[in-house]
Amino acid sequence: MGYIPVINQYNIAKLIGSFKNTVTDLQLTFHEGEHADILNLLFSQKIDFAFLRSDTLDYSNLDITPLAQDELVLIVPKSHPLSKRKYVSISELSNESFISLGKNSGVYDFFVSECMKASFEPNVVCFNSRIENIIGLVSAGMGISPLMRKTVECFDKKNISVVLLKEKIHSNLCLVHLKDKKLSKIEKNFKDYLSK
Repeated sequence: MGYIPVINQYNIAKLIGSFKNTVTDLQLTFHEGEHADILNLLFSQKIDFAFLRSDTLDYSNLDITPLAQDELVLIVPKSHPLSKRKYVSISELSNESFISLGKNSGVYDFFVSECMKASFEPNVVCFNSRIENIIGLVSAGMGISPLMRKTVECFDKKNISVVLLKEKIHSNLCLVHLKDKKLSKIEKNFKDYLSK
C-alpha cells in the first residue's frame, strides 16, 4: 500500500497495526510519497491500496472510501500580522511568500487552484515534503504555509499561529483502489475494518 506522509496524524498507522495483529499471515509493504507518485504506483498496479486526499482524484476509475475529513488552514509565524486574526480570505494572500508541500502533493494542487480562482498565482519560495520542516521554516519567518489542520495539531506550535480560511476548503483522506480490482477476502476485510 502507498500513502502520503500523514498516516500518523490521522491515526491510520494505528488502525493498520491493529488490523495486522488480527491477521497473522498478512505481509504488508509500504510506500510513502507525494500524491502523484502514489497514484502512479496504484495505476501501474505496484500497490493494491493508497491513502490519498480525494480532492484531485478521478472517480471514474477509482473506488474511493473517505476515512477522515480535514480543512485547509494557514500556518504563519507569531510575528506575522495575520497571526492576530482568526480568519483570512485567500484573496488577501497575493503578496505573501509561501512554503509549500511539493508540487506533486494534493494540498499544493488544490491550494494553487483556489489562489487562481482569486486571480493570483502564489509565490512559493520553498517546497518541502515534511510538515515538521515546513513548520520550522515558517517559525523562522521564511514564509507562510497552507496545510491541513489535523496534520499540524501534533506538532509544537509555540512559534506559529494557525489561521482559518474564510473559504472553508475541506479535504478527505481516503482509502483508494482501482475500481475494477477484485478484492481478496483479506483486502475486503481490511477495507471494511478501516471504513468503520
